[in-house]
Amino acid sequence: MSEQISRMAPGRVMTATREVSISEAARLMHMLGIGSLVIVDDANAPIAIVTDRDLVAKIATGIDPRETPVGSCASSSLIKVGPDCETAEAVGLMKRHGIRRVPVVDDAGALRGMVTMDDLLLELGAEGGGLLSDLADAIRAGADQEHPEPSAHERSI
Repeated sequence: MSEQISRMAPGRVMTATREVSISEAARLMHMLGIGSLVIVDDANAPIAIVTDRDLVAKIATGIDPRETPVGSCASSSLIKVGPDCETAEAVGLMKRHGIRRVPVVDDAGALRGMVTMDDLLLELGAEGGGLLSDLADAIRAGADQEHPEPSAHERSI
Protein backbone atom coordinates (compact mmCIF):
# COMPACT_ATOMS: atom_id res chain seq x y z
CA MET A 1 0.00 0.00 0.00
CA SER A 2 2.61 2.52 -1.07
CA GLU A 3 0.49 4.41 -3.57
CA GLN A 4 -0.36 8.07 -3.56
CA ILE A 5 -3.36 8.99 -1.46
CA SER A 6 -4.98 11.03 -4.24
CA ARG A 7 -5.87 7.77 -5.99
CA MET A 8 -8.32 7.00 -3.19
CA ALA A 9 -9.63 10.52 -2.56
CA PRO A 10 -13.04 11.34 -4.02
CA GLY A 11 -12.66 14.51 -6.05
CA ARG A 12 -15.34 16.62 -4.40
CA VAL A 13 -15.81 17.19 -0.70
CA MET A 14 -18.84 18.53 1.14
CA THR A 15 -18.00 21.85 2.74
CA ALA A 16 -19.69 24.46 4.91
CA THR A 17 -18.81 27.78 6.46
CA ARG A 18 -18.49 28.25 10.21
CA GLU A 19 -21.77 30.19 10.24
CA VAL A 20 -24.01 27.33 9.02
CA SER A 21 -26.27 26.12 11.84
CA ILE A 22 -25.64 22.78 13.49
CA SER A 23 -29.16 21.71 12.43
CA GLU A 24 -28.46 22.45 8.77
CA ALA A 25 -25.09 20.70 8.90
CA ALA A 26 -26.67 17.62 10.51
CA ARG A 27 -29.52 17.60 7.97
CA LEU A 28 -27.10 17.77 5.09
CA MET A 29 -24.81 15.08 6.46
CA HIS A 30 -27.79 12.79 7.01
CA MET A 31 -29.24 13.48 3.56
CA LEU A 32 -25.92 12.73 1.82
CA GLY A 33 -24.91 9.83 4.04
CA ILE A 34 -21.61 11.40 5.09
CA GLY A 35 -19.97 11.69 8.49
CA SER A 36 -18.17 15.02 8.19
CA LEU A 37 -18.03 18.44 6.62
CA VAL A 38 -14.88 20.38 5.90
CA ILE A 39 -15.20 23.93 7.20
CA VAL A 40 -13.92 26.56 4.78
CA ASP A 41 -13.14 30.25 5.14
CA ASP A 42 -14.36 33.10 2.92
CA ALA A 43 -11.75 32.20 0.28
CA ASN A 44 -13.04 28.59 0.29
CA ALA A 45 -9.81 27.35 1.89
CA PRO A 46 -10.22 24.39 4.29
CA ILE A 47 -9.68 25.46 7.91
CA ALA A 48 -11.40 22.84 10.09
CA ILE A 49 -13.54 19.72 10.06
CA VAL A 50 -16.71 18.81 11.90
CA THR A 51 -17.95 15.26 12.31
CA ASP A 52 -21.30 13.76 13.19
CA ARG A 53 -19.84 12.93 16.61
CA ASP A 54 -18.87 16.58 17.14
CA LEU A 55 -22.45 17.62 16.40
CA VAL A 56 -23.93 15.08 18.84
CA ALA A 57 -21.52 16.10 21.60
CA LYS A 58 -22.36 19.80 21.15
CA ILE A 59 -26.13 19.20 21.06
CA ALA A 60 -25.83 17.15 24.26
CA THR A 61 -24.70 20.31 26.09
CA GLY A 62 -28.22 21.74 25.68
CA ILE A 63 -27.58 24.34 22.99
CA ASP A 64 -30.20 25.20 20.35
CA PRO A 65 -28.86 23.53 17.18
CA ARG A 66 -30.94 25.84 14.96
CA GLU A 67 -29.21 28.89 16.41
CA THR A 68 -25.72 27.58 17.08
CA PRO A 69 -23.14 27.78 14.27
CA VAL A 70 -21.34 24.60 13.26
CA GLY A 71 -18.05 26.41 13.74
CA SER A 72 -18.62 26.24 17.49
CA CYS A 73 -17.97 22.50 17.48
CA ALA A 74 -15.52 22.18 14.58
CA SER A 75 -11.96 21.05 15.16
CA SER A 76 -9.51 23.75 16.11
CA SER A 77 -6.86 22.44 13.72
CA LEU A 78 -7.08 20.60 10.44
CA ILE A 79 -4.72 17.76 9.61
CA LYS A 80 -4.45 17.51 5.83
CA VAL A 81 -2.23 15.89 3.22
CA GLY A 82 -1.09 16.67 -0.29
CA PRO A 83 -2.10 14.55 -3.28
CA ASP A 84 1.39 13.01 -3.46
CA CYS A 85 1.23 11.75 0.13
CA GLU A 86 1.83 8.01 0.38
CA THR A 87 -1.00 6.00 1.90
CA ALA A 88 1.29 4.70 4.66
CA GLU A 89 2.09 8.29 5.65
CA ALA A 90 -1.64 9.14 5.76
CA VAL A 91 -2.30 6.12 7.96
CA GLY A 92 0.51 7.27 10.27
CA LEU A 93 -1.03 10.74 10.55
CA MET A 94 -4.44 9.25 11.31
CA LYS A 95 -2.92 7.06 14.01
CA ARG A 96 -0.85 9.84 15.61
CA HIS A 97 -3.72 12.32 15.69
CA GLY A 98 -6.55 9.86 16.39
CA ILE A 99 -8.55 10.89 13.33
CA ARG A 100 -10.62 8.95 10.78
CA ARG A 101 -10.65 11.45 7.91
CA VAL A 102 -7.93 13.41 6.12
CA PRO A 103 -8.66 16.14 3.57
CA VAL A 104 -6.42 16.19 0.51
CA VAL A 105 -5.27 19.65 -0.62
CA ASP A 106 -3.22 20.74 -3.60
CA ASP A 107 -0.08 22.92 -3.49
CA ALA A 108 -2.22 26.07 -3.42
CA GLY A 109 -4.16 24.78 -0.40
CA ALA A 110 -7.36 24.08 -2.36
CA LEU A 111 -9.44 21.11 -1.24
CA ARG A 112 -9.16 18.24 -3.73
CA GLY A 113 -10.60 15.25 -1.90
CA MET A 114 -11.01 13.35 1.33
CA VAL A 115 -9.59 10.02 2.42
CA THR A 116 -11.33 8.15 5.20
CA MET A 117 -10.48 5.17 7.34
CA ASP A 118 -13.07 3.20 5.32
CA ASP A 119 -11.32 4.15 2.05
CA LEU A 120 -8.07 2.80 3.44
CA LEU A 121 -9.67 -0.40 4.75
CA LEU A 122 -11.34 -0.97 1.37
CA GLU A 123 -7.96 -0.57 -0.33
CA LEU A 124 -6.31 -2.99 2.07
CA GLY A 125 -9.16 -5.47 1.59
CA ALA A 126 -8.73 -5.35 -2.16
CA GLU A 127 -5.03 -6.10 -1.78
CA GLY A 128 -5.02 -8.43 1.19
CA GLY A 129 -7.71 -11.06 0.73
CA GLY A 130 -8.89 -13.15 3.67
CA LEU A 131 -10.30 -11.27 6.64
CA LEU A 132 -9.33 -7.89 5.18
CA SER A 133 -11.30 -8.70 2.05
CA ASP A 134 -14.28 -9.74 4.19
CA LEU A 135 -14.01 -6.48 6.12
CA ALA A 136 -13.97 -4.51 2.87
CA ASP A 137 -17.08 -6.39 1.69
CA ALA A 138 -18.82 -5.59 4.99
CA ILE A 139 -17.97 -1.89 4.63
CA ARG A 140 -19.32 -1.88 1.06
CA ALA A 141 -22.52 -3.68 2.12
CA GLY A 142 -23.07 -1.27 4.99
CA ALA A 143 -22.51 1.73 2.74
CA ASP A 144 -24.97 0.38 0.19
CA GLN A 145 -27.65 -0.02 2.86
CA GLU A 146 -27.03 3.36 4.50
CA HIS A 147 -27.04 5.36 1.29
CA PRO A 148 -27.90 3.49 -1.90
CA GLU A 149 -27.30 6.59 -4.02
CA PRO A 150 -23.66 7.50 -4.52
CA SER A 151 -22.93 9.50 -1.44
CA ALA A 152 -19.76 11.14 -0.62
CA HIS A 153 -18.60 14.56 -0.42
CA GLU A 154 -20.16 16.27 -3.42
CA ARG A 155 -21.84 19.55 -2.53
CA SER A 156 -21.20 22.67 -0.51
CA ILE A 157 -23.47 24.84 1.61
